[in-house]
Amino acid sequence: MKKSVVCILGLMGLTVIACFSGYDDDYYHYPWITIADAFTFENEKNYQVGDTIIFTLSFSRYLDEDGYDNKLDIYETSNSKAFFYSPDFRKLSIFSNSYEGVFVKEELFYSPNETVNVARLNTGTNTYESRMGIILVEEGEYSLSFDAVNFNSNTPYYSEHIEVNITNFSKDTPETHYFRVGE
Repeated sequence: MKKSVVCILGLMGLTVIACFSGYDDDYYHYPWITIADAFTFENEKNYQVGDTIIFTLSFSRYLDEDGYDNKLDIYETSNSKAFFYSPDFRKLSIFSNSYEGVFVKEELFYSPNETVNVARLNTGTNTYESRMGIILVEEGEYSLSFDAVNFNSNTPYYSEHIEVNITNFSKDTPETHYFRVGE
């Protein structure tokens, strides 16, 4: 009798867990898409304090999606004219001998259209585009990584929301850009 009560309680527990672990595939489906040559740099690898490291981003609204023959129209899917992103900016720490994350104050970002970390749809070319920079105010060794940058549409937590994984496969611009800032 004791074993059957334990079995019944165990089955009830598993049933409760199964109820909470289920999810709607359509609601949580975020395509995992790789884009080649998304980021490019406009200037050198060695800078002086006060210089600005500038990079551009450009990717088509029509993207390949693994497992599908047709291209995914991310504008149609997300209904978003802009995608937000954040590259990984790091500085080499002498204490840890490793690159550690750096929080960049908003006033140290540069963008000709005054929008940073935003790729906007250019309807003339059907591409999402961004041009921005970071004003370098401290000397040291830095890295700027575009490996697995997530792009989020401006409609979070709805079924139209998509995330786009950007991986920068390029011979000229590696996934992580290392540079030095001197006095």
